[in-house]
Formats: sequence, C-alpha cells, structure tokens
Amino acid sequence: MVTRGTSAAQPRVTPAFVPPAAASDLVAELPAVTVLRAPRGWGKAGFATWRIRNLGTETVPIWIPVPSTGSRRRLWQTVRERVQSLGIEVGPELTGEALGAVTAAALAQRGGRIVLIVSGYHRLVDRRFDEEIVRFAQSGVGVHVMLLSRMSEPIEDLVSRLPDGVVIGPEQLALDGPDVAHLARALGVVMGAEEARQLATDTGGWPAVIRLRLQAGEQDSEPLIERYLASVLQSGEAAHYSHTLMSLCLADHLDARSLRVCLDAGQDPGTVLHQLADAGVLAPDGQVPKVVRRAAAAFITETNPSWARTVHRRLALLAQRDGTPASALHHATRAADIALTEHILLDSWMALIDDPVVATAALQGLPGTRWREDARLAILHEYVSGAESESHVPHRGLAPTVAARIPVLLVRWGMSRLLAVDLIGACAVFADAFRVAQDLARPADCRTAAACHALGCAMLGQRRTAQRWCGLAGIPGPEEDPTAEAATALALVRWFMEADDAATDPPAPVDVSGCPIPELVTLAEVMGMTRQMRASQTRAAAVAALADRWATLSELDRPNLAAMVVFSAMVDVLLALGRVDECRTLVTTPCRALRSTGVPAARVALYGGELERAVRLTADAEQWMATFPRGALELLLVRASALYRLGRLERAIATLQLAVTVSTLHDLYRPFASVPAADLEQIAQGNPRIQSALSAAGVGDRPPFFPAPAASVTFTDRERQVLSALDAGLSVEAIAALLYVSVNTVKSHLRAIYVTLGVHNRVEAVRHGHYLGLLGRETGALPPVESHKRPE
Repeated sequence: MVTRGTSAAQPRVTPAFVPPAAASDLVAELPAVTVLRAPRGWGKAGFATWRIRNLGTETVPIWIPVPSTGSRRRLWQTVRERVQSLGIEVGPELTGEALGAVTAAALAQRGGRIVLIVSGYHRLVDRRFDEEIVRFAQSGVGVHVMLLSRMSEPIEDLVSRLPDGVVIGPEQLALDGPDVAHLARALGVVMGAEEARQLATDTGGWPAVIRLRLQAGEQDSEPLIERYLASVLQSGEAAHYSHTLMSLCLADHLDARSLRVCLDAGQDPGTVLHQLADAGVLAPDGQVPKVVRRAAAAFITETNPSWARTVHRRLALLAQRDGTPASALHHATRAADIALTEHILLDSWMALIDDPVVATAALQGLPGTRWREDARLAILHEYVSGAESESHVPHRGLAPTVAARIPVLLVRWGMSRLLAVDLIGACAVFADAFRVAQDLARPADCRTAAACHALGCAMLGQRRTAQRWCGLAGIPGPEEDPTAEAATALALVRWFMEADDAATDPPAPVDVSGCPIPELVTLAEVMGMTRQMRASQTRAAAVAALADRWATLSELDRPNLAAMVVFSAMVDVLLALGRVDECRTLVTTPCRALRSTGVPAARVALYGGELERAVRLTADAEQWMATFPRGALELLLVRASALYRLGRLERAIATLQLAVTVSTLHDLYRPFASVPAADLEQIAQGNPRIQSALSAAGVGDRPPFFPAPAASVTFTDRERQVLSALDAGLSVEAIAALLYVSVNTVKSHLRAIYVTLGVHNRVEAVRHGHYLGLLGRETGALPPVESHKRPE
C-alpha cells in the first residue's frame, strides 16, 4: 500500500463544509482529470479535500501549488519530489506520461491510488504543461489529477473532450436551497427551506458569501461581504472583468440595452457575459446576484465615483426613454445630475408619488427649497413626506401663484388614478383637491373636484355619497359655466345613477362634446353601447362593436378603466348569448389592462355550472362592502345563487341578507338582475325583509337577461379519485391497479369525466380540473394544451 506523505500545500478545510450537490454528482466516480474553476471563495479546495477523504485511506492526496513564477520546470520538479516522498523511485527528468507510467506501475504492486491536486493553476505560464499533466493522469490505473484554477484556462477544452475528464465551474459549485439549509444546520443557524432558497438566489450560490451571511446575520454581514468582494475584485485574476462587473452592477437589470449603456466603447456584450459567467458572478438567469450586485456597486461608487456617475446618468436617460420614471429618477439622483433629476420629477410627478423612497431622496438633492417654487414638486413633497397622513395640505406656505395651481393638478392626478382603475385612491385625491380649493376660495375648482369625486363614488356604487358630492358640485359661485371636465363627470354620474335604478332601461348615451379627456370620451361611448347590448335586436351589433374596442384596449400594458368596462360588457353580452366557453376564455386570459377580473369571472363560473369555483371566487365579497359596494353586491348575489344551487340554503340565506343590506344602504338595485331571479325568490321564501328588498329591486318583473345556468359540474368520489390519478400522470392500467378495479371500469369513469367537463382527452381533463379547483389548487387561467408554462 502507498505510504502517506506530507504536503505543506494542503489547505485548511472550512469547518462544516457542505459539498454542492451538482458538483458531487459529477465526481461520484473519480475521473482521471478534474478541473475546478471558480473565483476565490467558491470552495474548490474544500470540495477536493472532501471528495478525497470520502475515497478512503487507500487514496493519498498530493497537494502542489503552482509557483508564483508559473514555471513548468519547477512544477514538475515539485511533482517528482512529492511522488518520491511516497517511496516511489522516479528519474530526475521524468515528466508527463513517463512519470505517470512509473507511478502507476508502483501503485499496481503496492496497491492504492494517488490524487495530484494542483492549486493556483491560473498562474501557470507554459501551456505545454496542460497536455503533459493529462498524459500523466492517463498513464495507468490509480493516478488521478485535480486542477484548481481561479480563471478559465485552455486546459478546460482539452479535459472536456476526454472520456474520463470533468470540468466543474461556478454553476456546479454554487450552493442551492437544500445545500444552504444543510450548511445553516451545520452552523447552528435556524433557517426554513424557503429562506434558504432565497439566500441561494440572492447570492448566486457563492459559498463564502453565504457563509458570511449565515455566521454574521443579514445586517452585520453587509460590510463583511462588501470587504470580501472588494478583495476579490482587486485581485489579479479579476482584473479582466472587475471594472466591467462593477459598471454593470449599477444597472437595475441586465439586458442588451443596459449592457450597451454600461460598457466602454468597443466592448462586446457577448464576450463580457461569457467572462462574467466564467468568473461565477452571473447567475443562470443572466443576472448578477442581488448581494454581489449591491456590494460591487458600492465599491465602484467609492473607488471610481466619476465613472459611476457617468454610468448612472446613461441609465437614467435609458429608463426615461423606457417610461420607467422611478428607475430614471434613482439613477439621476445617484448621478448627482440636478437638472436631469428635476426634469424627471416635474415630468413624472404623479407616477413618482407611488415611490416615496426614490422621490424623497431626489427632492432632498434639489437645492434649498426648490420644491416650493413649483406646484408639482410641492404636491410630490407633501404626499411622499406624509404618506401615512389622512389630511394633506400641499398648498401650505406656498406663494399664491404656486398654490393656485394645486387644486387643478390634484384633480388631474385624481383623474389619472380613476382612469387606472384606482377608484378609491382617486376619490381620496379628489377630496383633497376640494378641500384645498375651499381654503384658497376657488369655487370653480371646488365644483370640478366635487364632480370628479361624485363620479368615483358612483362607479364604486356609493350612490348616496355620490349624491352629496353632486350637491357640492353645484355650490353657488361666480356666474361661469362649469368646466368641460366637470360637466362630463356630472353627466357620467347621472348615467350611473339612472343605470342603478331597478325599473328603467339603461340610460341614453352621455354627451361628451368638448370633453378634454380622451379616456372619459371612450368611457362614455362604451357605456352607451350597453343600450344596444340589452336589446335583443341590436345585441349582435353590440358584440361586434365591443370586440373591436377590446382588440385595442386589451393590448394596453397597464390597468385602464375603459378596458375594464368593455371587458365586463363583453362578458355580459356573451353570457346573454349563451357563449359560455368564449366567456371562460375571456376571463382566464391574462391581460395587463385589467386590474381585476373577479366579478365577471364569478358570474361566468355561476352560469357555466362551476358552482364550487363561483363560491371560491366570491369568498372575499364582504371585505368590499364599505368601499366598493357595487362589486361586493354583485359578488354576494353570485355567491348566494351558487350556494343555493349547491343545496347550502342556510348559507345562501345569510349571504342574500348581506346583499340586501348593501343594496339598502347604497340604493343599488340593478345588480339583482345579474343572477337568476328564481334562485333569489326561492332563497327569500319565508323572509319578509328579503322579499321586500327583492320586490323593490324589481326581481322577477322583467324577462331574464341571461339564460339559465348550466348544470352543476359534479363528480362521484370514484371519479374524483380517477381524475387525481390522471393528474399524477398514471396510466389507465396503473389507475386500475391503484383502485383495485378493472381497466374497463377506469375507462368508463374517464368517459364520464370527459362528458362532465366537456373535454376530449386526459390532458384537457387535468387542465380543466385544476381550473375548477377539483385537484387541490385552482388556477386563474387555462393555458394552451401544448404548453404547460405559466403565461407571461
């Protein structure tokens, strides 16, 4: 057996070392040549030591560092000396294959094997050593080589082509979630599986960084990690990528455009990304891990502030062109470019109110009290500095000419929120605008703010509150006509008020001539289409008109009020025509123009016979009763009907009682027409209060707008078992064996399932089962059959 020698180059192994699973799998059977390439701190030496220790006592490691000069001759001399220290006689000039053959022959006689570990391989100068060390490892049984390098070297190509060669890089040496959890336990740190997975993601799996975080905690480890990464970036092996990495880390996200902005002229983005991936500082998703990015950005800001400001300014201009004002403002502030910062603040003040941290930092960077000199900056300053306040006074302390603009700007901001389907937030802003206009004695602005507030309340279903604000919109003032904006808002309020009455047809279209807000004009036009939608002779034309509108509005990349109204109208008219499948597709197709599809989706579930799904979709109806009574009432009515059809009469009665309460408080009646009148009448039997409310709402007085709901989707216990087995991927034969029934019985259950769900194969059955929540989880969408990826 080989006698163990000593090796001064053997490293000290980090306590509680956890081998990364991906790398461990690659060397389960020790290859002839293994290359371990990663920056400092990725556990190359620790991994090599761990692997060799697990090979047993018959395996002897020989640790050899590449000399600082990178001399090939000196390196072979050291190898011969270490082999001789094991009691194996070798010639004074042997290298490569010849030295390996002598060593292998001696091992064949004595037994055992050796592993030559060459550390610091990136310091090697003479590349002839690459082929010689490979021949050394291939010369006979019992001789293995592990090469540890901090940089990518040509030998990797050579080794990767060997049948018995393995190259392990940062991707394999990175710790994943389970690895991090294992390391945390070894260090005595309590950490859940999800927390461990997140730490692995934030650090890119960098072992040394993870260990620092675990040992020092999140807050205390920040300066330690920054110092550690600074030392890595200042090392010689990082010289070819450190400046580029630090520049890229100033960006929020790496893509083709941010790469071009951050790189020096002449740098090729593809080459740069390849270098960073080799260096282990690029995660599999193509991004620099969060912790690394933060530390590298801090380091370049400290060591090269001029260049950092230049990159930040480029990124600010790029974000401005992309329409992401918060990112643009952040970079402009970091660039210390006051003129650009102020320009972004003034241009995007409404959007920036939703990013108080970024906006506050930018405002603090402006000279003196510059924010007092412009009404937009004054509003921004007030709302981001007092974000939790219930009473805002953005006009306080301003010059009269600046303060006079505040109510108009607040109304504009409130209208932008209204059009973005933030009705509750819009009403709060309109109320502030009214109060400021009162303080400044500006009656025309008071009327406009009150009219807009009334519109928001009317859309929410707060009819009585809307009526009060309509009264405030008519406060006596100078002999002047209301603004076009106020006139349109009041006309729309009247439309909603009339539409909510039980006994009337949908009101006539709103006259929006002269309205300065295109979105309100679109909204009024869409609401006018509901008259056509209600009349059977014009319903087909309404479908075509709504479809044309939806084709345009559905492409918007943010919530839009007109899109929401068109969407709801489309669902209603398609349901009225009995086209439930089209409705189902409509409500389950992701669309960024919609803030929510809750009410239409619940209605589709009810009329599609998906009663359990309807109950689940209406579970949070009560929480909207005070702020969004219209939506709450529609959800409660759907819920009551679904519960009744499921035979849960007591719960249906309690739900309908809540619906009646909401209706009475807010004078809302039209939503009662959205569910089957017969269901409501059956639920109300023996309850005079509910019966009186239904009578006031005109339930049963008119022909139903929607056809009767489809039969309920129900399954026997055995059919549910078969459907669950399908979801698990079992074959018909496997299902039969699992349930102790015949194959023909399983096929019979499958046919019944397909008929009940209206599908034609097992893939569609499983998809529809998940959609209905029959398989333990409910999906919001039905992805295409050929794709199992979640839609963007």
